[in-house]
Amino acid sequence: MVAFVMQDARASAPPADEAAFTEHVAAMVRKALPNHEIDIAGRLELRIRQGADGGWSVFLERIHVYCQANVSDCERVVGSFVARAAATTNETIILDHAMFRVVVRPREYVDFALDALAKQIAGDLGEVCVVDAPTSVQVLGKRNLAELQLTEDEVFGIARNNTAAGLQPLENAIGNGRALGANTLRGDFYESSRFAVHALWKPLAIEYAGELLVAVPGVDTIVFADGRQPGAIADLRARAALIASAAERQVSVTVFRWTPDGWEVVPN
Repeated sequence: MVAFVMQDARASAPPADEAAFTEHVAAMVRKALPNHEIDIAGRLELRIRQGADGGWSVFLERIHVYCQANVSDCERVVGSFVARAAATTNETIILDHAMFRVVVRPREYVDFALDALAKQIAGDLGEVCVVDAPTSVQVLGKRNLAELQLTEDEVFGIARNNTAAGLQPLENAIGNGRALGANTLRGDFYESSRFAVHALWKPLAIEYAGELLVAVPGVDTIVFADGRQPGAIADLRARAALIASAAERQVSVTVFRWTPDGWEVVPN
């Protein structure tokens, strides 16, 4: 199904006009979800329903803006967007609080996250709430909030706490082999999620006198350095770029500095 959607997107470039763009994406979603009703609910908005289900909204404004600024990449992004819409709609979500986690993803994913519980962290990185199910990782949606009887912030809080509890403590993961230059932490699918749990990094940031630098080149990899060391920023950028170039699932090569109020982007 996904392959068909992607081929359809390549066959006809999405139009620039808002109404025509909305109808174009609606037609693609209808082909991807033939058992659902897909209605145009308003300006750059679709409504996906099945039977008596009240359905959920898909907002196209961000992806439309992206397409105006990145015409050559528009077909790829719209195809991916529709494929995610189909996958998200067909999933049965397990609403077990103990399974909630956060994952770190590129800003593009967060901007085009459909119904997903997702928000920006800093720069080109964002976080998404997921369910760590036994056989899959499922994305939590805003439509699940009513059943959960929780706010978005409460779900993120639970997910971050669960993520932190499931990770090896940072001091153990680092061990005694710390280098003066860039250091690499490798783990599983959730290793990059450390970036979303800001408080985990405070002890190391204090040790580095507020000059902790971090990058997230892949979902299973984080690199960090002591910014007080000569050439630390350039070294970290180079290490992140090298790892990202070989990563199965790239995230970002942006370098961030830890601050008490959150992460800030280190300028190029």
